[in-house]
Amino acid sequence: MARANRSQRGSALILALGFMVVVLVIAAGVHGYVTGQLRASGAQGRRVAADYLARGAVARAFGWFGAQNYQLPDVRTLRAAVPAVLRIGNQPVVLPTQHPDSYTDALGKTRTGVLRSYQSFLTAQTTSVGTYSVTASLMNIMPEIWDVVATAQVGEVRRQAGAILHRRRDSLFPGALFGRDRVHIGGSAVVDSYDSSAGPYGGTNLASDGDVSSNGSIDVGGSAIVKGDAMPGPSGSVAIGGSAQITGLTDPATSARQLSAVTLPDNLINQGAITLNGTQVLTLATGNYLVSSINITANAKLVVDAAGGPVNLYVTGAVSIGGQGIVNTSAIASNLFLSMTGNQDFKLTGNADFYGSVYAPDSNLFLSGGGQMFGGFVGASVDNLNGNGHFHYDQALNSIPGPPGPLRMVSRW
Repeated sequence: MARANRSQRGSALILALGFMVVVLVIAAGVHGYVTGQLRASGAQGRRVAADYLARGAVARAFGWFGAQNYQLPDVRTLRAAVPAVLRIGNQPVVLPTQHPDSYTDALGKTRTGVLRSYQSFLTAQTTSVGTYSVTASLMNIMPEIWDVVATAQVGEVRRQAGAILHRRRDSLFPGALFGRDRVHIGGSAVVDSYDSSAGPYGGTNLASDGDVSSNGSIDVGGSAIVKGDAMPGPSGSVAIGGSAQITGLTDPATSARQLSAVTLPDNLINQGAITLNGTQVLTLATGNYLVSSINITANAKLVVDAAGGPVNLYVTGAVSIGGQGIVNTSAIASNLFLSMTGNQDFKLTGNADFYGSVYAPDSNLFLSGGGQMFGGFVGASVDNLNGNGHFHYDQALNSIPGPPGPLRMVSRW
C-alpha cells in the first residue's frame, strides 16, 4: 500500500514538472511575442516621429523665407536654367551649399548674414526627438520656384519631406513699349526686336517680338510698322491709320497691368543734376546714381562706361536727352537702367542712338528723335514715336524681374 502511494506521488510530481515546463515554454513564447511587439511599436513610433519632424522642418524653412523677407540676388548674377545657376562658376543656387552670404538683392538692397541665418535655423539641427537638415534649390527665376527637401532622423529611422515654393515675378520689360494711359506711334517708325545675348542687332538676330501694350488705347498711324502685338487695356482699343501696319495680335488685355513705384537701392552715389551743353562730356562708371535731373543739348554727351557692370540712374526730376545723347559703351541695353521716381517728362530727341531701359511709371515719354533705340520703355504714356526713330526691343530685358509678390507653398509631399 505504501509502495502504491509512493508511485502515485512520483507520477504527480512528473505531471507537475511537465506542466511547469509547458507553462514556461508558453511564457517564453508570450514574452518573445510581447517583446517583439514592443520593439515593433518603438520602431513605428520612431518612424512617425521622423515623419513629423521632417514635415515640421519644411514648415520651418517656409517660415524662414518669410521672416527673412528673402529676395533673390541681383538677377544679373543669375542665369535662367533648370536649376537656376549663378553666372560666376555656373553653380546651381542651393541653400546652404551654393548661396552667397552677403549680396545685393534684386531690389538693390544690401543683404548680409543670409547664409549664416539659414544654417543656424535649418542645417544640422538637433531636437529632443531627433535631428534634421533642409536644403532649398532654386529651380527657376521667373517665376521664382524653390524645391525644398527636409531630411530628419530619429534613432535609426530616416525620413524626408518636401515642398515647392512659388513666387510670381513678372518681367519689368515684357515688351518694347508700355504706356499706362496710351501709346502713340506715327511717322515711319518701326518697332521690332532682337536678343543682345545672341549678339548685336541685325542679320539673323532680328525678330517680330516688338510688342506694344497699354492699359488704355494704342494709336498707330502714318507708315509706322509694329512687328509684334499691340495689346490695349481691357476697355481700350487699337486704331490704325494711314498705311500703318501691325503684324501681330490686337486683342485687349484681360486685366490692367499694375506698375509698382520705384524703389531706391542702398548706397546711391549722389550725382546731383546732370546738365551738359556745348561739347561737354561726362563719363559715369559702373554704379547706382541718384540724379536730380538730366539735360543734354548741342554736341554734349553723357558716356556710360559699363565695363565693370551696369550703370543705374535714379532720377527725381525731368529728363531731356538731345545732342549726342547717352553713349552706352557696351551697346547692351541691360547695362543702362534709367528709372524716374516722380512725374516729370522724359524726352529723347536728337539723332543719337540709345541703348538702355527706361522705367518711369508716372512720367510721359516723348520719343521724337531720329536715332535708333535699343531696349525697353515703360511710362505713364508713350507719345510722339515718329519720324525716323526705330525702336528695337531687346528680348534679353525680359529676364529683368519687377517687384516680387509673396512666396507661397504650392505643393508638399
